[in-house]
Amino acid sequence: MPRKANANRQAEQGRPIQIPVHWGTVDHLPTIYANQLFITNAGQEVYLVFGEITPPVVVNPADLPKQLEIKPVAKIAVSREAMLKFSEAINSIAQNLPSTTPEVEENK
Repeated sequence: MPRKANANRQAEQGRPIQIPVHWGTVDHLPTIYANQLFITNAGQEVYLVFGEITPPVVVNPADLPKQLEIKPVAKIAVSREAMLKFSEAINSIAQNLPSTTPEVEENK
Protein backbone atom coordinates (compact mmCIF):
# COMPACT_ATOMS: atom_id res chain seq x y z
CA MET A 1 0.00 0.00 0.00
CA PRO A 2 1.40 3.46 -0.86
CA ARG A 3 2.72 5.46 2.09
CA LYS A 4 0.16 8.30 1.63
CA ALA A 5 -2.80 5.88 1.60
CA ASN A 6 -1.45 4.16 4.72
CA ALA A 7 -1.06 7.52 6.50
CA ASN A 8 -4.61 8.51 5.54
CA ARG A 9 -5.95 5.22 6.90
CA GLN A 10 -4.00 5.67 10.16
CA ALA A 11 -5.40 9.19 10.55
CA GLU A 12 -8.95 8.03 9.89
CA GLN A 13 -8.54 5.37 12.59
CA GLY A 14 -7.24 7.94 15.06
CA ARG A 15 -3.79 6.34 15.16
CA PRO A 16 -0.66 8.50 15.17
CA ILE A 17 1.09 8.86 11.84
CA GLN A 18 4.81 8.12 12.01
CA ILE A 19 7.08 10.22 9.81
CA PRO A 20 10.82 9.43 9.83
CA VAL A 21 13.17 12.26 10.81
CA HIS A 22 16.91 12.66 10.44
CA TRP A 23 19.56 15.18 11.44
CA GLY A 24 20.76 17.60 8.80
CA THR A 25 24.38 18.68 8.51
CA VAL A 26 25.89 20.83 11.25
CA ASP A 27 28.82 22.06 9.17
CA HIS A 28 27.40 25.60 9.01
CA LEU A 29 27.12 25.96 12.80
CA PRO A 30 29.95 27.52 14.78
CA THR A 31 31.45 25.56 17.65
CA ILE A 32 31.10 27.61 20.83
CA TYR A 33 33.25 26.88 23.85
CA ALA A 34 31.62 27.06 27.28
CA ASN A 35 33.01 26.25 30.70
CA GLN A 36 30.11 27.56 32.79
CA LEU A 37 26.42 26.60 32.90
CA PHE A 38 23.45 28.25 34.58
CA ILE A 39 20.13 26.36 34.58
CA THR A 40 16.77 27.78 35.58
CA ASN A 41 13.16 27.00 34.85
CA ALA A 42 9.98 28.96 34.30
CA GLY A 43 6.90 26.79 34.33
CA GLN A 44 7.40 23.90 31.93
CA GLU A 45 10.41 25.47 30.17
CA VAL A 46 14.00 24.93 31.23
CA TYR A 47 16.60 27.55 30.30
CA LEU A 48 20.24 26.60 29.89
CA VAL A 49 22.64 29.53 29.70
CA PHE A 50 26.16 28.57 28.66
CA GLY A 51 29.03 30.90 29.40
CA GLU A 52 32.77 31.25 29.33
CA ILE A 53 35.05 32.60 31.99
CA THR A 54 38.58 33.44 30.93
CA PRO A 55 41.32 33.59 33.53
CA PRO A 56 43.10 36.92 33.71
CA VAL A 57 46.61 37.23 32.34
CA VAL A 58 48.59 38.99 35.04
CA VAL A 59 52.18 38.82 36.18
CA ASN A 60 51.83 40.58 39.50
CA PRO A 61 49.30 39.05 41.94
CA ALA A 62 48.48 42.59 43.10
CA ASP A 63 46.99 43.20 39.63
CA LEU A 64 44.43 40.42 39.97
CA PRO A 65 40.88 41.68 39.46
CA LYS A 66 38.48 41.61 42.39
CA GLN A 67 35.84 39.87 40.26
CA LEU A 68 35.69 37.95 36.96
CA GLU A 69 32.76 38.09 34.58
CA ILE A 70 31.19 35.07 32.91
CA LYS A 71 30.48 35.92 29.26
CA PRO A 72 27.19 34.30 28.17
CA VAL A 73 27.66 32.59 24.80
CA ALA A 74 24.35 30.75 24.26
CA LYS A 75 20.88 30.49 25.79
CA ILE A 76 18.73 27.47 25.00
CA ALA A 77 15.16 26.85 26.16
CA VAL A 78 13.72 23.33 26.16
CA SER A 79 10.57 21.67 27.42
CA ARG A 80 10.58 19.72 30.66
CA GLU A 81 10.19 16.48 28.72
CA ALA A 82 13.12 17.30 26.42
CA MET A 83 15.27 18.26 29.43
CA LEU A 84 14.62 14.86 31.04
CA LYS A 85 15.62 13.06 27.81
CA PHE A 86 18.71 15.27 27.39
CA SER A 87 19.68 14.59 30.99
CA GLU A 88 19.49 10.82 30.45
CA ALA A 89 21.59 11.07 27.28
CA ILE A 90 24.20 13.31 28.93
CA ASN A 91 24.47 11.02 31.96
CA SER A 92 24.91 7.99 29.71
CA ILE A 93 27.75 9.66 27.82
CA ALA A 94 29.34 11.03 31.01
CA GLN A 95 29.53 7.55 32.53
CA ASN A 96 31.55 6.33 29.55
CA LEU A 97 34.02 9.23 29.34
CA PRO A 98 37.64 8.32 29.97
CA SER A 99 39.14 9.40 33.25
CA THR A 100 41.02 12.69 33.14
CA THR A 101 43.58 11.31 35.58
CA PRO A 102 45.86 8.66 34.09
CA GLU A 103 46.00 5.50 36.12
CA VAL A 104 49.37 4.95 37.75
CA GLU A 105 50.62 1.43 38.21
CA GLU A 106 52.16 0.74 41.55
CA ASN A 107 55.66 -0.69 41.58
CA LYS A 108 55.64 -4.13 43.14
